[in-house]
Amino acid sequence: MALLPFLIAPVLAATPQVDSVPEEFATIQLAIDNGKSSIIEVGPGRWAGARVTRPVVIHGAPGAKITMGADPRVVNSPLGIGFALDERASGTEIEGFTFACSASKSLDVGVYSSFSRLGSVADDVRVANNTFVGCFQGVTNAGRSTTTCRPKAVTGGEYWLVEDNTFDGIRSTAHNGTTGGGIGVFLFNAQNVDVLENDFVGAVQDRRDFTTGGVVVAGCRDCAIVGNDFAVTGATGWWASISNMGYYQQGAAATERLYVADNDATTDSAANLDINFRSLDSYDVDFVHNQGVTFIDHSWCGDKRVETFDSSGGTSPTSARR
Repeated sequence: MALLPFLIAPVLAATPQVDSVPEEFATIQLAIDNGKSSIIEVGPGRWAGARVTRPVVIHGAPGAKITMGADPRVVNSPLGIGFALDERASGTEIEGFTFACSASKSLDVGVYSSFSRLGSVADDVRVANNTFVGCFQGVTNAGRSTTTCRPKAVTGGEYWLVEDNTFDGIRSTAHNGTTGGGIGVFLFNAQNVDVLENDFVGAVQDRRDFTTGGVVVAGCRDCAIVGNDFAVTGATGWWASISNMGYYQQGAAATERLYVADNDATTDSAANLDINFRSLDSYDVDFVHNQGVTFIDHSWCGDKRVETFDSSGGTSPTSARR
């Protein structure tokens, strides 16, 4: 009796399940709280933000706008926050949204992870291909405060990637009247963060005695700021394309191994930093091939020297002093 050959069925790649808003869930928060998929697709329209409590890819379709902050009861902040990420959100990606802060009365901040507000911070976060319009802060990764300027005291989110976003206009006054530093990307006691190929454009609002800037560092270890373009208008002297300003942030650690390269601020409306942009000591900072970028480091807990670099070159602003 002839044996029939085994019929081998083709192995098909499994298509990941997707939770959709609004088809399956009316809001993004409901999709996070009750959905089962690791991917949430958000359709075009105006949406409220959410507190992210599990690792998930949140993808906005063309026309998806965040126009309201998450429920204030779940983000513990007087500011309107788009996506608030605590440690349970480690592994999250947020992509494709417009954060319409200037068109909203309840949205001030785009993507936000803060130990002081949320009790923990997320790791392994990717924020990509979003547009932040008129926000008080665009992307925030803020770790625990420290009482020492040692660089190893950083405890913030690790392995963040902030890439290919547009920051269109930055303001220093929140909707509730709070004033402070209007910042595109804020890194406070963070670690292993890459800020790559972002555009900073539009009219900015800066205020005397506040640090406002595109990328602001206040304690960061093994971080890179590379290939960003700064072309804002309207700055009056307190804006900085890139600054290291831990002095104004109580509890900031020193910055160690910061790589600043290939950034272009030749058309930025404020080419120079004011001396008030001061920092704790920084160590092993490589500052290479930048155009029109001014970086000021004020060695507050070191030798008290103020060093300013506003042109391309391979010289480190501060070498290791300990």
